[in-house]
Parts: sequence; C-alpha cells; structure tokens
Amino acid sequence: MKFIRASIYGFAKWNDFQIDFQPDELEVIYGENESGKSSLQQFILFMLFGLPPKKRTFFRSRTSGKMGGMLTIYEEEIGEYKIERVDEARNGSAKCLLPNGEEADEEWLKSRLNGMTRQTYRSIFSFDALDLTALKTMKEEDLGEILLGIGLTGSTDIYAVEKRLDSKINELFKPFGKKPVINQQLDYLEDLNNKVQLFKSHEKTYDEKMVKLVEINADLERLQQVIQMEKKNVSESDKIRQALPNLIRLNKYEDQLESYPEVIPFPKDGMNRWHAVKEKILPLQSELAVLHNNATSYNNKQIELKESLMDYETYDEVKRLVDTQKDYNEQIKEMKNLKYAIKEQEAGLKNELKNIDTKLEINDLDDISLAYQTENKWIQLYEGSQQLRIEKEKLTQEKAVQRKQKKELEISLDSLKDNQLTPKQVDELSNRIQDYNNYHYQEKENKQQANFKAIKNQKQKTSFNLFVGSALLGILFGLIGFLQGYLWGYGVMLVSIGVGIAQWIISKRSVQTMEQLFTNNETNLDDIPVTLEEKEEAEQLLADYDESLRQAETIADKLHANNIDQIKWQERHELTMQTANRIDEKIRHQRKLYPILETIDVSNWPSFYHTFKSLLQQNLDWRKKGQQLNAVIMKETQLRENVMKFFADKNWELDYKSIDACFAFLQEKVEEHDNKLHLIEQYVTWIETTDEQIEIMKQKVQVFQTELANLLKAAEVNTEEEFYQKNTLLEDKKKIEIKREEVMEQLSMIFSEEKIGELISNDMMDVTKIQEKQEDYRNKLELAEQEIEERRKQLAAINADLANMESSDEHSQTMHRFHLENDELKKLSEKWAILKSAKEMLLETKKSYREKYMTRMMEQTSAYFAILTNHAYTNVYAPTEEKLFQVESVDHLRYTVNELSQGTKDQLYIALRLAISEVMSDAHRMPFIIDDAFVHFDDIRVENMMLLIASIAKKRQVLLFTCRRALINNANGGKITVLSESVRKS
Repeated sequence: MKFIRASIYGFAKWNDFQIDFQPDELEVIYGENESGKSSLQQFILFMLFGLPPKKRTFFRSRTSGKMGGMLTIYEEEIGEYKIERVDEARNGSAKCLLPNGEEADEEWLKSRLNGMTRQTYRSIFSFDALDLTALKTMKEEDLGEILLGIGLTGSTDIYAVEKRLDSKINELFKPFGKKPVINQQLDYLEDLNNKVQLFKSHEKTYDEKMVKLVEINADLERLQQVIQMEKKNVSESDKIRQALPNLIRLNKYEDQLESYPEVIPFPKDGMNRWHAVKEKILPLQSELAVLHNNATSYNNKQIELKESLMDYETYDEVKRLVDTQKDYNEQIKEMKNLKYAIKEQEAGLKNELKNIDTKLEINDLDDISLAYQTENKWIQLYEGSQQLRIEKEKLTQEKAVQRKQKKELEISLDSLKDNQLTPKQVDELSNRIQDYNNYHYQEKENKQQANFKAIKNQKQKTSFNLFVGSALLGILFGLIGFLQGYLWGYGVMLVSIGVGIAQWIISKRSVQTMEQLFTNNETNLDDIPVTLEEKEEAEQLLADYDESLRQAETIADKLHANNIDQIKWQERHELTMQTANRIDEKIRHQRKLYPILETIDVSNWPSFYHTFKSLLQQNLDWRKKGQQLNAVIMKETQLRENVMKFFADKNWELDYKSIDACFAFLQEKVEEHDNKLHLIEQYVTWIETTDEQIEIMKQKVQVFQTELANLLKAAEVNTEEEFYQKNTLLEDKKKIEIKREEVMEQLSMIFSEEKIGELISNDMMDVTKIQEKQEDYRNKLELAEQEIEERRKQLAAINADLANMESSDEHSQTMHRFHLENDELKKLSEKWAILKSAKEMLLETKKSYREKYMTRMMEQTSAYFAILTNHAYTNVYAPTEEKLFQVESVDHLRYTVNELSQGTKDQLYIALRLAISEVMSDAHRMPFIIDDAFVHFDDIRVENMMLLIASIAKKRQVLLFTCRRALINNANGGKITVLSESVRKS
C-alpha cells in the first residue's frame, strides 16, 4: 500500500489543500511549528481508520463548511483507488472509489487493511520523539509486551485482560482469604459436612448400607448355593448309606422332640408380625429422636441468631447508609464525567488560545466579559478603520494629483507669459487690422451704394407693379360684386386696393431711408495701406494673443480652484485625522479592555468576535463544570465521611478502608441481618412443624407399641428377649419336626414304615464312617442355614435403617443441600480452574510470542544500529528481568542503555522500532510515518539516519515530518514538500 495524494476539503487548520506523495522514495515534509504537520498526519489516519463524532468535531475546520477529504492509494492487487470520508455524509464512514468505477464501503476498506487498527498502525509504522524515552527502563517482559501488543491488538488490552484474570481469580479463591466466593463456599460446605457427620455418628452412611445390603444378598445367594450343594451331596450318597444317617437323624429327632413341650403358645406368624411392626416402629422411633434433636437444635439456633442480630437503631442506620450508596456511586460517576469533560475542555481552550497566537492563559479569561454591544462596536471600528484607510488613500492620491496639477498649471502659465505679445505689439497689430478693415469697409460701402441704386430701381419697379396688380385685382372683384350682387366682392376690392397702396407707401419710405444711409459715403480708394497677408498675420497673432490670455485666465482660474481644493483637502485631512484619532482611541480602549486584541488586526475583529465569544463561553462552561465538580466532590466527601464516622463510632475495622469496601460491608451486614431474621422466622416455622411431627410420630409409635404388647401377650412372655427365645424354641421344634418328616419321607421312598422302625432299632456302629461323613454334610448345611439366618437378621436391620434414613426429611434435606452446594463448589472450582488455565495460557502465549519474534527482531535491530553508528556497535542484546538493553562495541565491550549518550539511545530505539516494523509487517506493507524523532542527533547521526531511511524507503514508502532544515540537506534525493503560510487556509 502506498499513499499517492491527499486532498483535504476541511480538516483542523487545512482547508481546500492538496499534497502529492512520492511512493517510491523518501518523502520529507518540512514545516515550521504550527504549520499543520500533525494535522496532516491525523488526516491520513482519519482517512484510513475514521474517527468518532466527538473527535471529528475537534478536527473540524473553522473556515470551511465541510469536514473531510480524500486519500488516493495504490496497491498492486487493485491499482489506484480513492478513500473519501466526509463528516456530513454516511456518519463519517468511508466511500472507496475503485479503478473499475465501482464503489465500496467501510467493510471493504477494513478487509484491505487486514485487521489493522489506528493503535496498531501507530505502534508499528509510526513514532516520534516522545516515544524514545521508553527505552531507558525497558525489561524483557516489557519488550515482550510490545511485541505481543503490536502483534495482537494492543499491550494495554493484554495487560488489562491479565489484571482482570487476576482479579477474577482472587475473587473466587485465596489460600488464606475469607471473602472470596470459593472460600465462603468451603466454609458453608464444612458446616453442612459437620451436620452430615452428626447423622453419620448415629447411623452408617446410606451408601455403606446399600453396599452392605448388596453384600448380604450376595452372601445369601452364595449360602443358598452351598446348601443346595450339600443337599446334593447327601442325595447323591448311596441309598443304603443314605438311609443310615436318616435313621440316625430320625432317632435323634425323636429324642429331641421328646424334650420339647407338647404345646408351645405363640401367635400365628408372630415373628413376621413382630418384625413387620419393628420395621415400622424403628424408623418412627429413630425419626422421633431426630425430631427431638432437630427441635433442640432449632431452638438453640434461634437463640443464637437473635443474640447475633444488630439492634434496631444500628440496623436502621446501616440500611440508611446502604441506601446512600447509589447516590455516592452517581456522584463518583458524575465526578469522573466532569473531570473528563473539564480535562477535554481545558485542552480545547488551551489549543484554541494557542491557535489564536495570544499570550493569554485560561485564568485570564475569567476577567474578560463581552458586552452585548461589543460586536457592533468591533464591526463599527472595523468598518470605520476600513473607510478611514480608504479615505486616507483617497486623500493621498488627491494630494498627489493636486500637487502635480498645480505644478503643471504653473509651468503652463509661465510658458504662456513668456510667449505673450507686448501691449505695443498688440496696438500695432490692431491698427494694422483697423487700417485694412477701414479700407475694405469703404470699398464695401462703394459696392453697397452701387448695389443700392440697382436695388432701389428694382424695388420701385416692383412696388409699382404690385400697386397696379392690387388695383386691377380690386377692380375685378368690384365688378364681380357689382355684376353678381355679392357684397363681399366690394370688400375684397377695397382690401386689395388698400394693400396695394400700403405696400407702395412702405416701399417708398424704405427707399428714402436707404438713400439717407448711403448719401455722401463714397470715398476715393486709390491707396491700399495694408495687404491681406499682413492683415491675416496680424489677426493670427492677435488671435494667438487672445487665446493665450484666455488660456492664462483659464489656468489662473484652475490655479485658484486648485488652491481652493487644497484648502478643502486640508480640511478633509484634518477631519480624517480627527476621525482616525477617535477610532484609534476607541481601538486602544478596546485593546485595553481586551488585551487579546493586541496581536489581532482590526480587520479580523468581526470574525474573531465569534471565536472569542465562543472561547469565553467555553471558559464559562469550563468554570461552571469546575464548580459542579467541587459541589460533587463536597457531596461525595460528605457521604464518605458519614460512612467512615459510622464505622469509627461502631469500632468496625476492615482490612482496607475503601468506601466501596465499606458499602459492601454494610450491604453484607444488612443482608446478613435480613437473612438472620428470615432464618429466625424459618426456625420458628420449623419448630412448630417439628412439634406437630413429634406428636404425630408419638401417636404412630403408640399404635405399634400396642400391637407389640398384644404379640407378647399371645406368646405368654413379658419381654422382647423372651419373645425371641420362644420363637426360637418354636422354630427349632418346627425345624426338628420338619426334618423328622423329611427323613421319614425320604426313608418311606426306600423303606416301609415297619422297615424304618426296624432300622432304628438296629445297631448302626458298622457304618460309623458313613455316618461321620453324612454328619459332616449336615454340619455344613446347618452352618450355612445359621449363617443365612444371621444374614437375614442383618438384612432386616439394614432395611429398617434404610427405611428410617429414607423417611427422615432433615437428613435428606441436609444431604440435598450438601450435594447442591458441593455441585456449586465444583462449578466455582471449574470456573477458577478455567480462569487459572486462561492466565497460564496467556502467560505461555506471551512467552511463545516473544520467543517467536525476539531473535529475528534483535538481529534486525543489531543490523540497523550498526548502520546508524557507523559500525561502532555490532550487536544489541535484549533486556532481561535483571538487566536493561545492552549493546556491544567493536572492541567487544558491552554497555547498558543508561551508559549511552542521549543521541545513541535514540538511535538504538529508532533501530528497535524499525526492526519491529520490519518483523511485524509481513502481513501489512503500509507506509512508515516518522515525526521529528532526531532532536538529539548531531550532523553525522542525522546523515546516517537519513541514509538508512532512504534505503528503507526504496522498499516501503516513508513519510518524514520535520521542522529541522538540516534534514532537508540530507534528503538523499528524496522529495521535499514545504508547508508554508501560502498553502495554509486556517
């Protein structure tokens, strides 16, 4: 990716500005301080990654209606495309104009950036002088954090995740803590376990009894198999051999039966009935005992809980303080918001004060206030100063014109005076013209006299002819009137004759007058005094003389007018100066009122008014927020002091006295008190329920005890032991009778009754061995049967115990709670184990990530550092936990970073940053931006640095922003762009 062109519509100080970049060599962008270098960098980042609305407002141009611009980029895979962002369109998101004419959106741009963010870009591809200070105390872990932070999405996030993991782990469990959740759960489980152990002291555990039950059933099955086997052995004996033992047993049984009473009183199915009652009464008696124990335990717990309760006054105070926690948290939140807003606004104020190039500080704004008529005054002063400037320019021009005009007029007047005729010459020329005129006038008179005579004769002849014609015309009309009888004919006749007579009289008088005029005017014209040429020459000279007089008079009038204009100019000049003094006085007054105007020309006052008014309003808002912050702090302090005072009054102490811990402690106290009250109510309910259960249980036991007494009475015994003995006696007798019957039945299958009787009476000493063997079988059989009986008794007892345990609610409830809480402990333990594993994985990831890139990065750093130091140092060694960065010189001596000069330290850090960008940018070939990072470099270091950057620029585009002219001289053929006031539109 390479930058081709940046077109800025409006951004910070830039307005309608365009700059072309050099993609294949070093680009050096030079500008003095405040020339807009940082704004240009921020614009490039804005085009790539965008900005939130608040930041876009901060960078909005003050002189442009639009905020945004266009960045032209070249990529080999796509070609040349453009990224456009405008604040007013698409909420500041990007519009990408592709070479094929299509448009792409923000998501397409993010995919092209391959996950690159603003923070990652600044971490890898950009640095300035402020970043160089991080090298002094950097350890191995810090360097690993840098690598991890750059490779992932920011070391701050990784650090925060690690801290959150530690916090979560400590919240769950501490080896010696009491507050963590798992520690509390263990304590609670220990209490439950003690209760369970209490039950175990009275009876075996349910699992053990179930195991025992299974074992007994297995023994019964085994013993049954033994019995069957022994019986099989007996049955398989020889019939004859078998008969002898049967006869012996028969004889024995007969003898035994004789020893028993003939009738043994015992209830029918008494033993089963006894066991059935016992199976029912034993659980009831056990449960009754448990209920008595529970009632006692509940009473004791209730007393303990009541004694541990807080008094009502303390409880009410604690609850009231807990209720203030929400208000306190709101104050804390508002305090944070206000502090952030104040900091942001203060930075904005300082930035604006810096932008308007004034020496005012923020505190100076407190003493400044704008009156409502100030804007009009500033506009009037601006307009007045503009008019005054125009008037002064006009007066200056008029003064110059007047002086020039006066000088020209005076020169012209002097020239005319020098060329004018003398009075004598004028008289001579006038006489010459007079003589010529007199001569020619007389000649004219003579000609006129001759003409008059001809005219006189012609006029007399014409007058006579007109008189004759009028008379004839009158006569004619008179005849017509006479002949036709028309009166008007006579009238016309009289008029016509009258007109003829009148014109004849007038003509005659005119001729007489002319005769008088031309009488005696004839003169002799023999001599000609002046020729026509002389007369014309004289006339021309006089005409020139008259013209010069006229011109001189005109010039004199103009000089007079010029003097008047000068007087008027002087009056206007004095009036203008008075106006200028008044305006200057007003300007000085305004600058005295507002010192900030000292460095601002009056022409900029109207536009500056709104900026200044906004600045004062921002300062007022900033001060108000400060007052709000003080009020919030006072309220927060009051709430904190109330809590702390309460703790002091109650002599309550915590391991750490943070207000949040105090509120949590108070909340725990309230919850503990409420839980105890609830538990007391529960105990009361349990006691009442237990008492009712005891009464019910006693009635049930009484019923079964009555039934047992009836069984004892039927067996004619008084005690349970005697009942069992009589049952045993009866059972033994029945067994003997059964065995006798069995023997008789077996023998009857082989022998007749007579034969059996005979066999009994016979001597059986000859078959002793057989009898012994058969006796051995019988003994084994009896042992198995006795063991079965014992197992059956054990089975009955276990069944009774299990029935008792299964019917006990307290035991099941306790076990249920124990298992639930144990499951909860397992979940918490699993969560703790997950968090612990996550932390270990995070640490392992950091370690592996560091090991993965550390070697390559340090090799690249060593190479760059050697170039920058003219190979004075050959190797760079990464920091460890015990040591800082070390460098090795050509003579194999090692130095720590603190033993290097500041310039060498900066060279080392720049080499490190360049190496990091080289190692970490495999997936991103983006331009590198450096901003004045060589402030501590001498000329040699600057030359080496520029050579290295120029070599890097051949592989990847590099933009170097600087305010140092020395770097321009070391640009090594790179393109140099100078940012000057001529290109700024701020």
